[in-house]
Amino acid sequence: MKIKDWLFDHKNTLDADIILAEVLGKDRTFLVTHEDQELEGDELECANRMAAERESGMPLAYVLGYTYFYGRKFFVEPSLVLIPRPETEDVIDLIKELRPKSILDVGTGSGCIGVTLAFELPGSNILVSDIHEQNFELVSKNINEIAKNERLESKLSFVKSDLLRDINEKFDVIVANLPYVDEKWNWLDKDALSHEPSDALYAEDGGLKLIKELIDQAEEKQAAKHLVLEADPCQHKDIVSYAENHGFKHTKTKGFIVVFELV
Repeated sequence: MKIKDWLFDHKNTLDADIILAEVLGKDRTFLVTHEDQELEGDELECANRMAAERESGMPLAYVLGYTYFYGRKFFVEPSLVLIPRPETEDVIDLIKELRPKSILDVGTGSGCIGVTLAFELPGSNILVSDIHEQNFELVSKNINEIAKNERLESKLSFVKSDLLRDINEKFDVIVANLPYVDEKWNWLDKDALSHEPSDALYAEDGGLKLIKELIDQAEEKQAAKHLVLEADPCQHKDIVSYAENHGFKHTKTKGFIVVFELV
């Protein structure tokens, strides 16, 4: 089958051109300039499989196996981690303003926050934690992918922990993009989120259960000078109120991100 014929057959498939370009290891311009090129058997089989996944509603990042965060490529797996969102990139800019030497990334998932900070803040000490130890293999894979083109000067290490329960160090910054989605939100498109791991998305208590637990632990352990949290803007008022009643001062909000300072 020729490239142009495959694309015609999949004209109603979202991102069909991106999928075929990925299978061929080319850019989309190649598909136009080589539309009469025949697809090999393995190429055709792979393209058909990926197109079927996309047609089923699977997000493109999971179909491809990667996405981009802060200009860098990150691998993602649907059974393990969420797809990094553009709104989370504000975390990086806000933390860079604080110029921390030590950072803890709680619930690291794919590692997009902690790993990005490791490359953006040379010489910093960064600890990434997650309750799911199997995620660390994916984090290491992402470090190695970026390190092909960039030098890693920061020290980055891993620890399995349920929030701060197994962590006793103190940090300049603790950052966390924890599950904060409330399943009861009437605007929620659950079908669109159905391919992502639910335990990385949803939380009880209006989505704030884990965020409140982290604030409690950070206060009890006096664990950080700054706390940087992601949550839906509709939750920010409640988070600010809770944090300010537990030893933290609200210093900044940007998009989905709220920043606190220990007082």
